[in-house]
Amino acid sequence: MEAILQRLLGTDWLRGCSSRRFCYQCERPVCSHCCSEHGLHHRRGPPPALVADVHGMTALRAEDTVGCGYCLNGIQRLRARGTNWIAVIPPPNDIRRGNDCAWCGRTTKTGSTHCSMQCRRVHVPSGTGRRMVQRLIGSLPQLGQPIHLPDRLCMFCRQVFGSSSCPDHFAHHGEHRDAAAALGLMAVRHLDGWPLVSAAQLPQGFGEGVQVQNIDGQAYHPIHQRPLHLDGVDRDAAAHPCARLGCWEVTGDGDAEFCSLRCGRQ
Repeated sequence: MEAILQRLLGTDWLRGCSSRRFCYQCERPVCSHCCSEHGLHHRRGPPPALVADVHGMTALRAEDTVGCGYCLNGIQRLRARGTNWIAVIPPPNDIRRGNDCAWCGRTTKTGSTHCSMQCRRVHVPSGTGRRMVQRLIGSLPQLGQPIHLPDRLCMFCRQVFGSSSCPDHFAHHGEHRDAAAALGLMAVRHLDGWPLVSAAQLPQGFGEGVQVQNIDGQAYHPIHQRPLHLDGVDRDAAAHPCARLGCWEVTGDGDAEFCSLRCGRQ
């Protein structure tokens, strides 16, 4: 349990993760930090594809598209960073003279019939994988953006991750899945800038002297401070500064010495 508590207190729970990969089987963005082995438990298909900005276009790395379930023949390949890429949506500007895209009319590389996956999907209204491509296009605003905060800590492997990005974490443990599930996950809740953990998940007395926030009838302890410059927070309104030297936080609990578990235990 000591290693779990060290991991809990040593993690920055306010650092947002971003999804830079797309899973063809789940048809959704995947965060490679929260779900580094995503795809290993799928019975078929390639691992999640890397998505990046290439020449101003959102594109998939071509080597990651083998076996994706959608025909990519005729879509131009873009060369960058020593490898080929396939644009997901039409480029903002013509990038090379040659052929014209059969759907949008943009000039494409010689020998290509479409400038992007989107144009081929619209122009060729048949074939497998069309739903996957549409969901890939719909998820583009999420890719590369901080879309979630970590909110789970695995008691078996001590991995910190976001539950929305890795909904079946125990599957990654393979033959040890049952053992991992038996230990369970430590859940973290985010509220008003605080990362909170239920007192019921901690050893008795571990949160002694730390402020308590009551939510839905349950006691929660903040894990660490909020950001120093957090919009909408008036730290001068509370009468009880944290007792840890150098901490900028205040507590709303008159019986608490410390604002958070980190301040109280480290």
